[in-house]
Amino acid sequence: MNGNFARGAVRGRNHRWKVLGVGFAANASFAAAFSGIPTTAVLLRGAYGIGNGGLGLVLGMLGLGIALSELPWGMLTDRWGDRRVLLLGLGGTAAALVGMALFVVPQAGHVPSLVSLAAGLLFVGLLGGSVNGSSGRAVMAWFKEGERGLAMSIRQTAVPAGGGLGALMLPALATAHGFSAVYGVLAVLCAATAGFAWRWLYEPELATGGHALKRADEKAAAVQSTNSASGHASKTYLQPHHARVRARAAASPLSGA
Repeated sequence: MNGNFARGAVRGRNHRWKVLGVGFAANASFAAAFSGIPTTAVLLRGAYGIGNGGLGLVLGMLGLGIALSELPWGMLTDRWGDRRVLLLGLGGTAAALVGMALFVVPQAGHVPSLVSLAAGLLFVGLLGGSVNGSSGRAVMAWFKEGERGLAMSIRQTAVPAGGGLGALMLPALATAHGFSAVYGVLAVLCAATAGFAWRWLYEPELATGGHALKRADEKAAAVQSTNSASGHASKTYLQPHHARVRARAAASPLSGA
């Protein structure tokens, strides 16, 4: 039994609310980035020295990354599971934002190129596109029919909530501390959510199926034992029956003809 199974086996149905909280936090933290960064457009244009066309390009890269990666992330979620994909996506998004905070911010005597800014935001979008499918699959798996509509509605409120938080927070951060603070705070949000996912996000069968799995194994073993016993009894019955048939055939007058 692996570590994830052992930890998950003690969790019950109420654990689904923690999973919903992880899904909410994942969507909110990334929404703060993809909805909040565009609200800094005026500051972004001035700090990086780019025109309106360049501004549209770099902001479009964020949405393009999400659009390109949604399908591959969904396929990986089906193959690997929501926990692994969400951890990889959030961790990668946090790493990409840390890289931007360190290397793609205007400093004294150095302004990053338009290409580097666009590439950085493209990577953020590509990695952050993992959040939607994996968090949705986790919520759908944990909530039974009759609860999923409410659960998914709660999860979806994270998108405007996180976007509103980013729009409120990021322009003030950019004005007071520059874009290194903008990218850094977003990285912390994504990394914190990855920590929540590591702690609480498990497949539902790992959390509730320990005893059920044991019972299923015991039932399968019992069926196999019954089948084996039945086969042995059949052989025991048939062997003397065949011997009697052969004896009668040997004693028959027709046998010597």
